[in-house]
Amino acid sequence: MQRSARLIQAKSRFALINTDVETRSIQLGEAARKLEALAFSWRGDAFEFDLNRRLGDIYADMGDYRASLSRLRSAASHFKDVEGAEAIAEDMRKRFRELFWKAVPTSWNPYGRWRSTKSSGS
Repeated sequence: MQRSARLIQAKSRFALINTDVETRSIQLGEAARKLEALAFSWRGDAFEFDLNRRLGDIYADMGDYRASLSRLRSAASHFKDVEGAEAIAEDMRKRFRELFWKAVPTSWNPYGRWRSTKSSGS
């Protein structure tokens, strides 16, 4: 299959998956699985950037911030000249702040341990 036909097919799948997500006719996990398969089969241009960015958004919506930040970092570092690449860096900072400054419980210890919320005098 010619590259242009493959690109049209890939973009059509991408649009269909996004429509399914927006209409809630597909769960986010299934959308991520389908987009991962699509990303595996497509490399090297602005469409890969779009795939990585969308996967980053879906993973964030699922609460998987590690996967989200990883996908966004990949998009930002490999596609610096693509429109929107600069905005990804801001998205990454925003998600990082959300994760570590807003979503973290007060009993969280950055060294990987949870301290007791009970006072030692109880």
